[in-house]
Amino acid sequence: RRHVEALAPRALLCSMGMRRPAALFACCCAGLTCAALCSLNMAVSLYLLSSVFRGRTLMILGRLAGLAGANISSAGVAFMDTFCQGGGMAQEDSSPDLDTLHIAYASDDPGFPGLLSSMLSVIRHLVDPGGCVLHVIVPPEDVERMRDLLSCFNYESGNLSEMPRVIVHEATALGFNSTDTLKSDYLLGAPRLRKPTVFARLYLDQYLPTASRVIWLDTDTIVKSDLLPLYRMRMKHAVAAAWVPSFTYVDCFAQYPELADIDPSWTFNSGVLVIDLARWRSEALAAKTEHWIGKVGGCFGEQLALNFALGGRVDPLPWAWNVRELGEEHLAALQLPCFDAAHVIHFCGFAHLKPWLHTRNPAFDYIVEPYTPSRPCAALPDDLPDLYRGVQGAGGDACLASHGGGVADDASGSRKCSVGSP
Repeated sequence: RRHVEALAPRALLCSMGMRRPAALFACCCAGLTCAALCSLNMAVSLYLLSSVFRGRTLMILGRLAGLAGANISSAGVAFMDTFCQGGGMAQEDSSPDLDTLHIAYASDDPGFPGLLSSMLSVIRHLVDPGGCVLHVIVPPEDVERMRDLLSCFNYESGNLSEMPRVIVHEATALGFNSTDTLKSDYLLGAPRLRKPTVFARLYLDQYLPTASRVIWLDTDTIVKSDLLPLYRMRMKHAVAAAWVPSFTYVDCFAQYPELADIDPSWTFNSGVLVIDLARWRSEALAAKTEHWIGKVGGCFGEQLALNFALGGRVDPLPWAWNVRELGEEHLAALQLPCFDAAHVIHFCGFAHLKPWLHTRNPAFDYIVEPYTPSRPCAALPDDLPDLYRGVQGAGGDACLASHGGGVADDASGSRKCSVGSP
């Protein structure tokens, strides 16, 4: 890890395809060169080479495509400067119909720990919490437990001068037959991507019929800034999202080789989205995405299909609004220099590294701990690590970080910070 962290300021993004022998040889040579330049130890070098020979494009050493003949080290510095520092928010849209901030989630019972943390991180950074509406879509069988979770949410919210509205939506049927459609072999290793809640983002225009816009957040996100500037960004398309390298979907391309010509300049991650609901409706994007879900067998859940449905018609989000891959340790380490300036941190990646599981990477507990329960929450599963069982004093840390004081219960039993809100 020390070697990877040392590499981070000069890390590059390798997005070259591995289908041709010449490309394979070039990436191997470049990997060795970068390893030497960055003083990586032999173990890391062997890991990188083994990944190449498995036929996977690497997001570790070099964004080599288009950099032939360039100085690898200086190109790496330029890339990381752009990723961690460049890219401001687009000009603000001052339309009056954007005065109310709408934020949407979808979750079932196993995802409630992440949902609680993400919601708490949102409201503690809102400049105007009273002007926000949180929408939570849950399966019918989890509605009652979600109401219990809201009791924990209200308690942990502290002494906000105003609270956002929270609307619980009972999940409706999908627009396609999941049994007949979700047939990709990829889903055998990622069964969580079969869940109906994964596809709920496609139907937000139905859950929010009067809203003009909504921010979608996956439940494995932690928000570190007020989301209103993101919500009010000026948009030219129906969706704004953060770019990811096309090799994110390499397993899907291997199963469906006819899809391998996807343009890597516009592939994106769907864990943080800004959706213009009027454009979404007028362009029938739910139906178009359903069509592509059928073509790819649901590979990578809804995300790859949504990429194809939009076909590059996406407004790019600055990198800080979706600092991701914290669910993949070697990729997360490369982004350590970016964490302090991140607006949204996204624990996407391997399911066993979600921050509310015993198998998580505890090195990142400090990111989540301020937004974990300060006392036991009956709505959460019993087998969670101490971080989520209200026994770590995390709520006090959260209050200290957000309000500059400690935690106390008032006469009504509500959780309060011992100093005024910021």
